[in-house]
Amino acid sequence: MGQEYVITSEREQILDLLISTFEDAVQQNGELRRREAELTNAKAELARYARSLEAQLDRILHSVPDVVFSLSPDWQKVHYVSPAARNVFGCEPDAFSLDYWKSHVLAEDRDRVVEEVTRSVRLGSPRTFEYRFAFNGGPPHWIFQTMIPVREDEDSIVRLDGIARDVTEHHQMAAGLRESEERVRLLLESTAEGVCGLDLNGCCTFCNRAAARLLGYADSAELLGRNLHALVHHSRPDGSPYPQEESPVHRALATGSGTHGDDEVLWRADGTTFPIEYWAHPIWRGGEFVGGVVTFVDITERRNLEAQVRQAQKLEAVGRLAGGVAHDFNNLLTVILGETELALMGSTLDAESTEALEEVRGAAERAKLLTRQLLTFSRREIVEPTVFSLNELVQGMETMLRRLIGEDIQLVPRLAPELGAVRADRSQLEQVLMNLVVNARDAMPAGGSLVIETANVTLPGDDAELHVDVEAGPYVLLAVSDTGTGMSEEVQTHIFEPFFTTKVRDKGTGLGLATSYGIVKQGGGHIGVYSELGVGTTMKVYLPRVAATVEPVAADGTPAPTGRETVLLVEDDEHVRRTAARMLRAHGYQVLEANDGPAAREIAASHAGPIHLLVVDVVLPTTGGRELAQQIRAARPGIKVLFASGYTEDIILHHVLEQGITLIQKPFTPEALARKVREVLDRQAQD
Repeated sequence: MGQEYVITSEREQILDLLISTFEDAVQQNGELRRREAELTNAKAELARYARSLEAQLDRILHSVPDVVFSLSPDWQKVHYVSPAARNVFGCEPDAFSLDYWKSHVLAEDRDRVVEEVTRSVRLGSPRTFEYRFAFNGGPPHWIFQTMIPVREDEDSIVRLDGIARDVTEHHQMAAGLRESEERVRLLLESTAEGVCGLDLNGCCTFCNRAAARLLGYADSAELLGRNLHALVHHSRPDGSPYPQEESPVHRALATGSGTHGDDEVLWRADGTTFPIEYWAHPIWRGGEFVGGVVTFVDITERRNLEAQVRQAQKLEAVGRLAGGVAHDFNNLLTVILGETELALMGSTLDAESTEALEEVRGAAERAKLLTRQLLTFSRREIVEPTVFSLNELVQGMETMLRRLIGEDIQLVPRLAPELGAVRADRSQLEQVLMNLVVNARDAMPAGGSLVIETANVTLPGDDAELHVDVEAGPYVLLAVSDTGTGMSEEVQTHIFEPFFTTKVRDKGTGLGLATSYGIVKQGGGHIGVYSELGVGTTMKVYLPRVAATVEPVAADGTPAPTGRETVLLVEDDEHVRRTAARMLRAHGYQVLEANDGPAAREIAASHAGPIHLLVVDVVLPTTGGRELAQQIRAARPGIKVLFASGYTEDIILHHVLEQGITLIQKPFTPEALARKVREVLDRQAQD
């Protein structure tokens, strides 16, 4: 039998402890194995996750357009360069090097870029900068780069990380925006219209150069931030206060709508005003109303032109009226003047009859002048221009003008030496000077000084004093100045209107200055006025200066010439025909009379002797005067022609004048007719 072990209680306890310890060890070993398996699985999962992250990061680095790179702090080693280097730097990532990078940075930027990177390392702080980078012979690209020093501990930098982005498109867009802004700026600064931007309170946020100039400011900066209504729009055209809330521009800003107006004025910095046409439009930003823009133009010139058009329309209306009666009225005056002159030529009249006829002649002459004035300012009078000097005209009228103005007014001629010549109708210019002197005299009832001045002047393309555009060039000035009562601005705006007068009833017709205006304009000149109440008035007439020889003036007082030639007189008005025939016979001519074209043609065909001259009215009831003259000249080639007319608007007359054929205007006197007939016969005989 084997040996028996006696297990005591002490041993039993030890055994139980050993068994328990073993069991714990076995259990712990299982737990360790389980945990080891879990750890192995976790490591595998972490490895898979790391690979996933790495793949994801690689995908990100492949997809982003920016280059991500990592360098050693001394720049000697490239740790990593992302695939975007192909597009940004023009090379494969594994071929990227610091030498490659430096060699492709534009030389103008290289030192600055190196300094920026060096500063980033030295200061240990991120730096951002831009530079230009060129590769493959292409244009330079703009690169925006960030450098970030990475520290392992507080003192040492272990690497430089960086990001580089191609911002060429951004630069191009910015350049395009700057170019667009510059174009807009140039447009705004080049336009003649004033342009102002306003905020919701009406304060100026923008002002172009034209607006500042129109408003009388040296710089647009003087207007910025200021309430424009309070500054330049504070009063109405009549000077009364203009509350901002009543302004259409303010209402447009308040409602976000547009508005337009042309009946207001703006006030300049010097306190003067000018009329404007303006447009106000709202400015919206992102659906929000933020302000407005006002565009305005100075319409002073337009107003002046409109006034001139109205003046021309008035002249045209009166001209039509004058022309409608001028022909018949001048026929009547021809008879009155002609018969009066013929009667005065007789030797059997007593003193009383002679005086009566002189009164009739004077009245007829005044009526003739009135008709001529009507036709002149309406530009319907025949003009017979000659070349002469205004100095000679003034000197020739000086004695008469001194008698006209009286002893209490001093006449002071100031005539420029070597004055240029003008080409105009001499009698019309005498009429202009007479009208200006009479007006000056009437403005000085208590006496004063009247200056008649001439000068050679050169006018620019426009003239503020004349308020019109004028043709630039040389002119001769005729100015009449007085020290009289002067005129208000309101009166000055009407002085050239027909029938406008400030004189008492029966002291003025209102035709003097209107006539002068018509004469000057008809001669291609300009007339202007400057006047101050209580100071006086200056009237200035500008006539084109011509480079031509002054024509001699015929001497007065010589007897009217006579002749023995045969004249065919064609006139449809019986009274005028009889009077004209008597005038011609009184000066020795043989006269054949006809009342119309057919009768004239019959006389021309049947008369046995020569017919030396045809005197024919331009306007006949059947055949016109020009056509009749052509027909008779065809039958009698040697006949000379003198046209007569009391009205100048007929187009046939203008055709006659274009041919250079002589004309005599009705009403005419026996002496005037005799001189004109002799002139035609002698001149054409020489030709």
